[in-house]
Amino acid sequence: LQELASKQGKVGWFESAKYENGKPVAEIAAQNEFGNPAKNIPPRPTVRPAAIENKTRWSNLAAWQAKMILEGKATAQSAMETLTLDAQNAISKNIATLTAPPLAPATIATRARRGNSSTKPLIDSGLEFATLTSVVEDANT
Repeated sequence: LQELASKQGKVGWFESAKYENGKPVAEIAAQNEFGNPAKNIPPRPTVRPAAIENKTRWSNLAAWQAKMILEGKATAQSAMETLTLDAQNAISKNIATLTAPPLAPATIATRARRGNSSTKPLIDSGLEFATLTSVVEDANT
């Protein structure tokens, strides 16, 4: 279990994920999560709801993984990978299923001019969805 305490899982958009213009995907993901009143962008949270909806599930999963480690059936690395992948999947599901608030007519028109007929929030280029990642690192890094 000490080995498990030495691991940390991270889920999100990391430095290597960038749009063609160089803008970090994490910046846009944060703007989507919290909104940007200055740009008239409403919040479309996916990370926080995933954490709220899965709190009990992840707690139970962590307890089960700890038991597996004690029984020699899992390692700290594999246990943390299981947890972070589950979190990544929950956030991905929220991105894929979010429909509200709907896109503004101006956003739909901008997309249409670029050849994108989707009216689904959060899915424009697909890069935010595609670059959501989970990693497990040593807690000291």
